[in-house]
Amino acid sequence: MTQRTSPPLPAPSPFPFEINRLRRHLSRVLCKKASIRHVEDITGGNIFPTYFLFLSDSSQYILKLPPATTTRLLRHEQRGLEAELLLHQQLAASTDVPVSHVLSHDLTYRTLGIPFILLNFLPGRRLSDHQHYLSEPDRQSINSQLGIFIAAINQVTTTRFGQLPAVASGSGCWQWRDGFVELMENALRDAEDMVIALPYQGLRRSLDVWGEVLEEVRESKLVLLEVGEIIINETSSRIEGLVGCGRAIWGDPLMAGVLDHADEAFLTGYGAYPPAFGKERIRQLLYSAYRAVVQIVENYYRPGDEEKELDARRRLTDSLNALEAIEASAAPT
Repeated sequence: MTQRTSPPLPAPSPFPFEINRLRRHLSRVLCKKASIRHVEDITGGNIFPTYFLFLSDSSQYILKLPPATTTRLLRHEQRGLEAELLLHQQLAASTDVPVSHVLSHDLTYRTLGIPFILLNFLPGRRLSDHQHYLSEPDRQSINSQLGIFIAAINQVTTTRFGQLPAVASGSGCWQWRDGFVELMENALRDAEDMVIALPYQGLRRSLDVWGEVLEEVRESKLVLLEVGEIIINETSSRIEGLVGCGRAIWGDPLMAGVLDHADEAFLTGYGAYPPAFGKERIRQLLYSAYRAVVQIVENYYRPGDEEKELDARRRLTDSLNALEAIEASAAPT
């Protein structure tokens, strides 16, 4: 996110609220009279509208809003803005992982007429825009740094399992088995609402068969299911921070989505390797099946890349087949 100059803000408000309310709020929060010069929509494929705010004193900020009321949300997305707020606050309070700091927020309609999060700007370039220009040593360095950050995030613990807003409100699950079953059931109900063809019986049976394996997870840790946007220094290839930290839960670190495609450099920074066998491998197969279900369902709610759905269906089939093979090998002859 390189510093840039911008033309004055056009007259029509780019927001679903009166822009003067934002101007007044910025003056109070930032304690300065700088005006908004320009707004850049950086939402991309995200369902949460996200904007760069360029002020007249050259300072820059990030504003995140809830999805449009016309957007049909999956169950895990319904408190998504609150979840992101909680994640940013938790990372800032409990880790040294560089993230955008929350400058202001209001999850009600009082301040702007719409819920929002205001974050500070992290200078640098988005990895997604720059990765094709990286050398292999630079790419390995970034992956190793990311592994270190993910390991640090996994060291943050709490007493209950589940979605961040649920745990924060005291309604999380005491057992990881219950927490994971709730996640999977929510995804399956989203699929059933859209009459999506999925192996519902096989998925629910796997939860019953391997429930005791899930019960072995006794400590609830902070887990990023999706990493979000990575900001790098294009000169040093150092990670400057995470923006839009992605989806997170309180659960089993093996559920981290990045482990599905981790390379040697990431695993060196992370300090551990994905399990190749045993109960941890069973858990990871269950988690892979869950992520595949979510990706399939998302593609029906918000049609996009059909190839991604086909890939998710392949991963779902592979995971269920592997679980069936493990069950068959363990059955008495």
